[in-house]
Order: sequence, then C-alpha cells, then structure tokens
Amino acid sequence: MSEIKKVYVNEKNRVTIICPECGNVKVENAEQYKFEKGDRNIDITCEKCNARFTVFIDFRRYYRKSVSLQGIIYNLDEKFSKITVGNLSRSGVGFTIDDVFTVALNEEIDVQFTLDDDDRTFIRKRAFVRYIKDNFIGAEFTELQKFGKELTFYLKYTG
Repeated sequence: MSEIKKVYVNEKNRVTIICPECGNVKVENAEQYKFEKGDRNIDITCEKCNARFTVFIDFRRYYRKSVSLQGIIYNLDEKFSKITVGNLSRSGVGFTIDDVFTVALNEEIDVQFTLDDDDRTFIRKRAFVRYIKDNFIGAEFTELQKFGKELTFYLKYTG
C-alpha cells in the first residue's frame, strides 16, 4: 500500500480523490466520510484500474500550523497555568498544559502566547475548550473577525 495522501474538503463539502496509479479523478460529497470522530483514513478502490490506496480526509476549515510556543491559559476565575502551544490555526489553538490545571469542555478561557516571528508578536485570544485528552487541549477562538493581521501573516508566510 502506498503512502497516505491528505485531501481537503472544499467550501461546498466536496472532496477530490485522485488515483495515484492511473490519475482517475473522482469528486464526492464528503458527508459520507464524517461517520466517526478522529481517524479520517479512508481506504479507496479506484473505479477505473482497481488500485487500492488510502487518503486522509481533512475537514478543517483552516490550515493548522505545527508550532512550539510558550504561553499562559487563564480561566474566567483568573486562575492560570503555563502552556506549550503545539498547533495554531485561524480558528483555534492546540496546547499542552504544563501545570496541574483543570478545564472542562465548552469552558471559556483566555489563551496568551508570543509568536516566534521577527516582531515577537503577543497574541491574546478568548476561546472555548472543544477537545481534552490527558493534558492536551484543543480550543476554538470565539471571534474570528478579531483575528488580527499579525496572526494571519504568521500562519501564511512564516516557516
């Protein structure tokens, strides 16, 4: 079996799958692949040449960048913990909590960190906790329109 290729769902909820053997293109409704959380590795058999391959279907609306940034999380009671930001996108952030700190799903938090860009840009965003596994937290920013040009530039143009 060949390597797993990542394919993205477009704004019309369609996914384009290209056979790596014969180049056959198939455009499908991505809804049929939303059947389970987490693993989106889908085994495909080409209708034209019967080649078998695996694709990873990414339903994210925005590109997620892997990073390693130090920061702080605050809850609304002003309790805080040091964090390490592991990934960042236009709509949210993933981080590990470095201290003993308790958060709950859908809890509102403030996340603060400094980008590793030339200007060392300080970011402070309000977010809702959407995912918890051990000490890893996934959070969704509350206001995309206040995203900021610095963060947009960072995600788009920095290594």
